Order: sequence, then structure tokens, then C-alpha cells
Amino acid sequence: VQFDQNTTQTILMTTGPASYGANARHFGFRVSNGTLYGITDDGTGETQKSLVGSIATASPYELEAILIPGVSVAFYVNGTLTDTATTSIPSGTTDAQYLFDFLIHTSAASVRSFRFTFYDFWQQN
Repeated sequence: VQFDQNTTQTILMTTGPASYGANARHFGFRVSNGTLYGITDDGTGETQKSLVGSIATASPYELEAILIPGVSVAFYVNGTLTDTATTSIPSGTTDAQYLFDFLIHTSAASVRSFRFTFYDFWQQN
């Protein structure tokens, strides 16, 4: 993913429904005013882990989130494990139809965007 701007916006990239201001079962990434977070939500509350304090615009980032249902989500940035969440971990099949969801919320009267070039979803039994 590549971010064209990094201020006055919130971007969500999740497996499960992306939601702004409401709880929904998901895990993935949030960019909020220049900071990249790993996020998890079990439908009752969210956990947020700071992964990159100041993202660079026009630089590509490889993001990976590995879910062990009900146990943990490991967050990787450019191939490096940056943090692991062990609370608010989604499980079950609710909202399973959302393999990938995006949301951009702006807080300025200007255009905000990001470039997403590749998505790879693996499931193991």
C-alpha cells in the first residue's frame, strides 16, 4: 500500500467490516493522522497497536496481519514483526463475507487517497 497523504484522515483496511466509531468484528490496519496502527475488534471492543509513528507519503509499505482466531493477531510491516495483539481478537463466522474492506474518513475539505496494489488471503485449517 502507498499513502498519498498522511494527515486529516483515517483509513481502515480490514478483514471483517471496516467501521468508524462502531464495534464490528475485524482485524487489520488503521492510519490516523500519519500513524499506522494494527487493530483488532471482537465486536465488543477494539485494541489498537502503534506500528509506525510517522508514515512516509509516496513510499510503499508491505502490511501483513496473521490471525489465530480467538488467540492473537501478529502485525508485520515490510516483513518485520512490529507488534502482536492478544485482546479483542475476532472469532466465529459473523461478518465472514467481508474478506477485505476499506474505509476513508476525512476531517478536511480536501481529497484523500491511497494506493492498494496487491491483496493475498490465506486460510489454513
